[in-house]
Amino acid sequence: MLNSKVFLLFLMISASAVSSQPENLQLLRTKTETRLQEIAASVRGAMGLAVIDLKSGERFGVNENMLFPQGSAIKIPILMEVFKQAQAGKFKLSELRPVGKNYQIGGSGVLQFMEILYKGEFLNRATCDEILAILKMPKAGSINAALPAEADIPVAFKPGGIAGVATEWAIVFLKERPYIVTIMENYALANETENAMKEISRTLYDYFWRLGRATKYGTYVEPEVMK
Repeated sequence: MLNSKVFLLFLMISASAVSSQPENLQLLRTKTETRLQEIAASVRGAMGLAVIDLKSGERFGVNENMLFPQGSAIKIPILMEVFKQAQAGKFKLSELRPVGKNYQIGGSGVLQFMEILYKGEFLNRATCDEILAILKMPKAGSINAALPAEADIPVAFKPGGIAGVATEWAIVFLKERPYIVTIMENYALANETENAMKEISRTLYDYFWRLGRATKYGTYVEPEVMK
């Protein structure tokens, strides 16, 4: 049997272990951010990325305040505006409309559009789901290609690219810990961007998979046990 002093010491050690978990989690995040910085620095162009944890709302990134050309990723806010005007009765989605060069402009960041679609805050939940269904249609991309095939994780994403520029954003519907990531580069060379994007995707999947599967003590349990 334990005497009172030993028992008290055991409680103190246990309490210390529990209280240290936020520091352990911060260390995990710091290591992840360091790895992302290393990947972004490995390319010869200028690369930035931004990430949102859709469970906690926490954000982090690398060169996330820099401006980058968007390429065809500008189609995301355009798609949302089309649905908005159609719902307002200005036209039907089945109608064809010409788009002249006078309507073509430079793009801007798309991270905020990712987020409101996931939360169902654009017009209504049904419209957001319809737009996300379009973005989930199969297409080539680096972020989704780097995820483990056996995990079968739905990804709503849109790549974009013009000479010297590559952009890709995605909502990764990881069951236990969904997240958003945008990756952008200009002054890009060869296929460095594709390789870097895949490595970033693998790094983020590894990070969020561990957050999603772990208890507050950092031990892993099966998803059904966590319910």
